[in-house]
Amino acid sequence: MALTNHISDDVSQLRHEVFDLKAALRSRPLIARALGLLQGRYDLTDDTAFTLMRDSAQRHNLKLSTLASSLLAAKPPAGRDWFPGRVRRLTPKMSYLPERQTNRTAVLTAFLDTVLGTMDADAGDLQLVDQLTGALQLEQHRGLSVEFIDFFATVTDGETSCGTALRRRSRVIVTDVAKDPIFAGTASGEVVLDAGVHSVQSTPLALPDGRCVAMVSTHYARKGRAPTGTEGARLDKLALETALWLDWHQRTVVLDALERVHQEALRLR
Repeated sequence: MALTNHISDDVSQLRHEVFDLKAALRSRPLIARALGLLQGRYDLTDDTAFTLMRDSAQRHNLKLSTLASSLLAAKPPAGRDWFPGRVRRLTPKMSYLPERQTNRTAVLTAFLDTVLGTMDADAGDLQLVDQLTGALQLEQHRGLSVEFIDFFATVTDGETSCGTALRRRSRVIVTDVAKDPIFAGTASGEVVLDAGVHSVQSTPLALPDGRCVAMVSTHYARKGRAPTGTEGARLDKLALETALWLDWHQRTVVLDALERVHQEALRLR
């Protein structure tokens, strides 16, 4: 049993490493666009622009792709300060963490693990809404096949429970993947069934103004699985507080990182 668990842990770790590597490869064009913008805006060399972005991302515990996407989505700075007059808010306290946390990976890891426990799920994933395209980008996953992870790395249409939930801005429950109109006869349905998933629910992480910032899905091997009333209420609470935390992170930590890039670029002019 110990050997089996050890092998299982190794396989899980390998899958995460492969996922991270492929995500890095997919983000290269995005990062290149951000570097080009910095070079043109501040008259920097490619190496200098990359160093500024890398150092700011590391200082603020951000993925380079996250900083790049935010840089491209933000309005150009109009003065010495990129975001003048910002009001800084206290880091939100999360019910599933013992103390306030500013690291996005740590928060989202704890969130997904808590959701899986709350929903008694066999597997699950968390996607973030891309600021530039509005697509769902796979951020974290548990218990899913490599084929599933590759297929759902980016979701842009409604032929999935998560894409449908994003469009409707409400939870979508599929109790039989093989027969539900969302999946029936689609490539996504085949991938889901091949992964051994027969029931799934997808819940948007939405802000009070209705804007969706992420999506969490739980997957089940058996048919007919739907959230109970208690599970649904708990999931909605977790989703709202995590959406508010993500909004805080974007408005605070990410903008701090962008401001640092701006200030350092001005200094090097």
